Amino acid sequence: MDYTVRLAKQVMQSVRPRRAEGGKTAPLYDAMDEWRKLAGQVYGMHQQHMAKGGRAKPAQDNPQPSMGLELEDHPAWIPQRLLAEKAGRKRDPNDRPKVDMETLRSTPKLYSKQADVLRTYKNMPESMVGASDDEVMEHFINHVKDNLLTLHDAVPEHIRDRSKLWYDGGRRISDDWSQKYGVPNYSVAGAIAALSPQTDWYANVSRAERVLDALRGNGQLAIKPHGHEDFYNQFKFSPEMDARFNSVNDKGVPYSLNKDVYKPVYAMLSGKSLGDLDKLPLPPKEKAVAKAMWIRLYDEAHNSPAHKIITPEGDFADNVKTNSGTDKGAGWGSLVEIAKAIRSVEAQDPSELSQLMGEKHKVRNFYNNIISPYSKHGDVTMDTHAVAAGLLRPLSGSSLEVAHNLDTSPPKGTPGAGGSDVTGIRGTYPIFAEAYRRAAQERGLLPRQMQSITWEAVRSLFPDTFKRGKNVDRVDQIWDQYRAGRINRDQAVKQTFEIAGASNGLRPPSWYRDGSAGQPDAPSQGSGEPGNLSGAVPYGEPSEGMDRRARGGFTSSSSKAAQEGGRRGQVAFGSHPAHKVPGIHIVTSEAGDPFFTGER
Repeated sequence: MDYTVRLAKQVMQSVRPRRAEGGKTAPLYDAMDEWRKLAGQVYGMHQQHMAKGGRAKPAQDNPQPSMGLELEDHPAWIPQRLLAEKAGRKRDPNDRPKVDMETLRSTPKLYSKQADVLRTYKNMPESMVGASDDEVMEHFINHVKDNLLTLHDAVPEHIRDRSKLWYDGGRRISDDWSQKYGVPNYSVAGAIAALSPQTDWYANVSRAERVLDALRGNGQLAIKPHGHEDFYNQFKFSPEMDARFNSVNDKGVPYSLNKDVYKPVYAMLSGKSLGDLDKLPLPPKEKAVAKAMWIRLYDEAHNSPAHKIITPEGDFADNVKTNSGTDKGAGWGSLVEIAKAIRSVEAQDPSELSQLMGEKHKVRNFYNNIISPYSKHGDVTMDTHAVAAGLLRPLSGSSLEVAHNLDTSPPKGTPGAGGSDVTGIRGTYPIFAEAYRRAAQERGLLPRQMQSITWEAVRSLFPDTFKRGKNVDRVDQIWDQYRAGRINRDQAVKQTFEIAGASNGLRPPSWYRDGSAGQPDAPSQGSGEPGNLSGAVPYGEPSEGMDRRARGGFTSSSSKAAQEGGRRGQVAFGSHPAHKVPGIHIVTSEAGDPFFTGER
């Protein structure tokens, strides 16, 4: 079996689609492509049999559903919704709380409120406004399902065969890094998920690697080797890190962390290694935030900001480029996000991951999709583009329907979708999840595979360049006509595709068109909070992300998140009541924005 796996991996990685001049299929291409698919299946089966700290498991563990075998969860799978812990009561480890319609119906007031929310959508015909709550829910779910099937069927089969593999690739990366860095694969998946808010997939994975390298990799990513056998304990806060903290950009704006609220922790880090921070009498959450600032400053001072394109299978290709052809930087999110990634890596037990992933369904499902891509519980990651795919509209992170799905702040003057502390349900996520599950079932897929395929399809249908100007209004006007009953769904879909320039089909992803060395547009796993995703782009152009940073200085970025990443993770320092060293007093909100408590 070991020989078979090694051979499959070699074939999968070496046999690439080859095209003759003029774009025609090269001789033997079809046969080579079939060999590569077969090899990918064999190697994929091997990767699915890896579990529990990255150790090989028997062949029956986590099998391929396409083989007709039973689906199974990774031992570190977490509930899709976070239930409030009641005093004196522990959750049954065999319980598998899901985000589904059954749970939503168990809270009648919330169910009715969300039905009222759906009645206001452009995608809900006015003729349904007076229908019962059950009829409204059923109509909307089927409407979203039909839209997803339209997108799915618009993608050629040979592209779908690969675009459904994004989470297989994520699991492969987790397994590989588990072995490389000596941590459980669930810790790697947790770090990736924790760093996902407002981040595209390429930068997301790169940030996780940077955290792992600092904590367990002896600083191997540094441009100049440090020569420390024990980087974690030996490498001290450097002059370059000090210069980074005190840098300004070309407009004279100070580095984002160089604010009064951060200066006490900056002083605390001076002259210390990561290992030294372990010795400080700080609570775990506060210690992780201090480490987060240390790692971010270290990375920006000593590592290249460039990061790699990733294929659906989890292979690393060329560097991500800007439109001008320069390397694009991976950037950083908030200190809170980095701190959660650190705690995921340091977790002693997989049960710790559930609390670290927070209460938002998107992040929890994203973690599950990575660690347990063949879960039998219908985990599905739904971000801005997943909602846009379901509604066939060019939505953004600030759109009403997106805010409702992700339980974030809706536009001013509009009602929220609500949630339940009793069940842990947040927003309209279970409604969209039901639609994805139904669509997947009709095409013989897992929900996360349907999400991956339609995610890419909607990015092709509504690229970033399309979302500028009046195009968004034009599409909304089509669905206004649908709501008014002047056109039916099929007519609305046809007109939407015409306006988007997709009447003759969707553009293929460039990782397929150009091979693995091209610019693949991987699913961006943003958190779903406002501004969560880099904008969609035409295939063949790099996905938006943090602009390239100048080494040793701070350059302004087109991304507000890049400029204010530190501000989103602000921490307050004061005299901690439990000790006489500076403390970090923060209560972490799910959006990554802490509010301050304790003494200042």
